[in-house]
Amino acid sequence: MSIDATLGMLAEDESATGLTITNTPWDNSYVIVKVNGWSYVLGDGVKTADCYFSGDGGTTARLISDIVAGDELIWNGETALFSLDADDRVDFDYIIAGGASVGPTGPAGAAGAAGPTGPTGPAGDAGSAGPTGPTGPAGYIESATPPDSPVTNMRWYDTTRGVMWVYNGTYWLSEQIFTCHDYQYNISADVTAIFLC
Repeated sequence: MSIDATLGMLAEDESATGLTITNTPWDNSYVIVKVNGWSYVLGDGVKTADCYFSGDGGTTARLISDIVAGDELIWNGETALFSLDADDRVDFDYIIAGGASVGPTGPAGAAGAAGPTGPTGPAGDAGSAGPTGPTGPAGYIESATPPDSPVTNMRWYDTTRGVMWVYNGTYWLSEQIFTCHDYQYNISADVTAIFLC
């Protein structure tokens, strides 16, 4: 991982740089610290090398195998015989999970294809019943025999005779005009119809 240092002069030992490691190194991998392309000795749990990483501002030095994301580089200018300043480039080279060396972040890739549709969820609770609609126009029943249990104003089309009837509560009355002599017609043993002539 490369980091451009924006530093003032750090000549003394145990100088906090403000530079932190971005990722946790992979499975005890080694971390190399380079300044302007030159490698410097990294302390492995000791503060006496050219530099070391610390999780507490420089009070203690991390073992290289224990370095984690967010640890800060501490520079020992007197030990390294080199003072860091704003013109120096500081790089951290190390391996992250998966065995890849950390490099600069590349551009974002294209979005992947949409995944498959998931299963249908459970049915929700039944809603409340809506209001009753208005009563529609009266229909009629078509059959060869009169309907059982007729109600007043029920209409029945007699398919055998081709006649439309209306029940008046007592009799089936014809809606058709006939020239007839008999005013009653026995449709069945217990049903009598009256023609309106």
